[in-house]
Amino acid sequence: MALKGLLVVVLVALAISAASLIFTLFTVDPFKASLAIILLFYFSLGLFLLSLFFYVSFKIFQKKSSDVLPAKLAANSFRLSALLTGVIMFLLILFKL
Repeated sequence: MALKGLLVVVLVALAISAASLIFTLFTVDPFKASLAIILLFYFSLGLFLLSLFFYVSFKIFQKKSSDVLPAKLAANSFRLSALLTGVIMFLLILFKL
């Protein structure tokens, strides 16, 4: 997959997960929701954060070092965004308990 194709897929995932997250936030009562709805919320939030952090970190890494291969930049960006998203989701679930 080309670099522009990867970024388009990430932006589409960002838009879909943002729409799902907004729909879940404004239509669901968290006190009466089932476990499936809560899991859908956390899944859409995680996908939104992952795609947002990937896109932002990739653009920052791309501006910062132009001599590195794009595949290496994408791997580093994904690793960083997955770690950051995992930490944020863990903290959110921990604070909920």
